[in-house]
Amino acid sequence: MAMARRISPFFDPSTAYWYVIPSSNPSAPIVYQWGYPGNIPVPGDYDGDGKTDFAVFDPSAAYWYVIPSSNPSAPIVHQWGTIGDVPIEKPIGQ
Repeated sequence: MAMARRISPFFDPSTAYWYVIPSSNPSAPIVYQWGYPGNIPVPGDYDGDGKTDFAVFDPSAAYWYVIPSSNPSAPIVHQWGTIGDVPIEKPIGQ
């Protein structure tokens, strides 16, 4: 499930639930569980389609979990980094 263009996303790290109010339909908020408690939200365009994907990083195992908007039925799970790493955002325009 890709994140729609949004007004106010919120990620609860204690439950790993995402709360999004889409600007295209504010009366129909999206509530979606993705990740595990303690994961770090890292939404971004991981599949290059111009849409933001739900994604989390697990610092206890250095795994990335992504739901690509281009193919939400095929989540991406990839180990990258080392335990304890902290993800950072890529600067806008790069």
